[in-house]
This record gives sequence, C-alpha cells and structure tokens, in this order.
Amino acid sequence: MVAGHDCPLGHRREGQPHVIASEGGHICLAPQTAEELTWFERLATLWPEVRIGPGAGVEAEALLSGTGIPRLYEAIALTRGDALRARTAQEVFALAKQRADATAGITVDLFRRCLGQVAGDLALTFNASGGVFLTGGVLHHNPWVLDQRFLGAFNAGGRYSEMRAGMPVSLYRNKDMGLSGARNLAVRKMS
Repeated sequence: MVAGHDCPLGHRREGQPHVIASEGGHICLAPQTAEELTWFERLATLWPEVRIGPGAGVEAEALLSGTGIPRLYEAIALTRGDALRARTAQEVFALAKQRADATAGITVDLFRRCLGQVAGDLALTFNASGGVFLTGGVLHHNPWVLDQRFLGAFNAGGRYSEMRAGMPVSLYRNKDMGLSGARNLAVRKMS
C-alpha cells in the first residue's frame, strides 16, 4: 500500500499497481488526551473548514500536511501561551529537530503519532501485508520522524497490534511518484 499527501492511495491487485482515487486526507482525526482536546479545539477555531462534525475531530490533512503543520503549531502555541517562532512547516520541523522550541517538538510529536495512527489504520483496512510505503514532501524532508515513536503509533491496533507490527513500513523516496503513476495508467489505458 502506498499513501502520502497529494498521492492517491495505491496497492497491488493481481500483481499490477492499482490506484484508488480517494481524498484520504479528509478522514477524521480526533484528540486522544484532554491536552490534545484543547489543541484540536483551537485549531478548529483558527481553521473552521477542517472541523468534522460537532465534536473535536479535524481533517487528517490539518495535522499531516505542510499546509496544516504551521496552523497546528500556532494552535498549540496559542493554547500554551508560547511565542510563535515558526511560520512554515520547514521551520517547525527544524526547531523540533534542534530541540530549540518546545511547541515545535509537541507539534512534530503529534504529527508523528497521528501519521502512525492513520498509516496503521489504512494498512489494517487494506490488509497491507506486502508493506506500507509512505511518501510526500514533509516526509522526504524529515525522514527522521519515522522512528520508534512513529512505529509505536503505527502498531497500536488493539487486538490487531501484532498483525500491524508484521507489516513493513518504508519511506518511498520517488518525488515524481504521482507523475509515474499517471504515466503507468496512460500506458495501460492505451494498450
């Protein structure tokens, strides 16, 4: 299974690549702690279009994209009463990696957990026993987030944790994957 921002969901069917047109970035992520609840509520106040339903759930893309990361960072900073030291996803990740800003660290930790959760849930949904390949600009620039904390979130599947732990996870580094997929589809349609 292949998943990533601005990347259609894909898997192999009968040995051939198969693309599933989807808007997976708009599935719902919900807070798991009281502290996260305050961050999600602030994020939904700052960016109301991403709220899903009457609760505190937001679109996954609000937390897992280069567009959403700075907004999540702002929501957490405002809730904590911290100064805003970053305006872009690049800046947030750089500050977190350097351990130079506690709010950036919290933001990246939440990104990591939510990415692991979504990837693990999708892997289980599609029985991705052949592996999960993650892609996208945020991960291409920050592969260091795919660490044991990410894997812990990926594998956290209740009764299916063992099954999830048996699914290999890799970073797919082809930055032109979308174009390659479109080419493959065009060739197949023309055959």
